[in-house]
Amino acid sequence: ITEPTLAGVAQLQNADSAFNAGKFADAQKLYSEAAKKISVQKHLQDALKIGEAMSAISAGDTAKGMEALDKIYKEGSVYSAQAGYLLGLAKVQNGKIDEAKNLFKELSSNNNNGVFALLANQELSNLN
Repeated sequence: ITEPTLAGVAQLQNADSAFNAGKFADAQKLYSEAAKKISVQKHLQDALKIGEAMSAISAGDTAKGMEALDKIYKEGSVYSAQAGYLLGLAKVQNGKIDEAKNLFKELSSNNNNGVFALLANQELSNLN
């Protein structure tokens, strides 16, 4: 493991701590910085981007957070299903029910989405 990767992992721990303490703007910045330090590890970078997106949403920058989740969802990474599910939840919270339903339908129709397919199906049932 390279030094920048270790620094990124340490930054991730700080970001998680800030998020759990409700310091969402700080967490958003820390997740972003950590993602830059872990640029060689795509799967970790996507996990950090999800943390950054959720921090943005929690800090009130919903549009930025939803845009980031949408990008991860469409990229087809190992975190795509999680990003799509979280995006669907954010759409529900922002009154975009039809968009959320379409997203949950898409997620739930693909068994490769694992637990997120099941969760999306449950959310879809709740919305109908």
